[in-house]
Amino acid sequence: DSDRELKKDIRELDKTLDNILKLRPVKYNMLSRKEFFEATGNSSFSGLSTKNVSQIGLIAQEVQQIFPGIVSNIDSTYLGIKYTELVPILIKGLQEQQEKIEQLKARAETMENDFSTQSEHLKSGSIENTLLNQELNSAKLYTTNPTPIGRLINIRYE
Repeated sequence: DSDRELKKDIRELDKTLDNILKLRPVKYNMLSRKEFFEATGNSSFSGLSTKNVSQIGLIAQEVQQIFPGIVSNIDSTYLGIKYTELVPILIKGLQEQQEKIEQLKARAETMENDFSTQSEHLKSGSIENTLLNQELNSAKLYTTNPTPIGRLINIRYE
């Protein structure tokens, strides 16, 4: 059911990276059927194993607040996540992240080029000479004033 011919109203996903970063992956132990029955008295829920199984995943209630479309009711009481629908969201987030990386790389290259150019100017003395000439053109030296003691002289300058 991934064929284009079977779809209509195809649209790009909105920006997803910020929402992906809100997801909280967790490790947890799934209740066994026995533990579930002891906690709830419900023996009709069949979505559990006979063993207490360690898993990695997300909490449906938390995901529902961020991506409500991929959370659904397993029965009238409990929620489940359609993990396969999370894959395109993660791909979109990865693409957004790559775009940011490319922008940062371009910015870093520009900064490196600017630094190299400035460094070459400094080595050749062109910036240094320009700054020195500007400083000399605006420099002022005023007449000296001996102090009352006579051993020191104040020289005013700009």
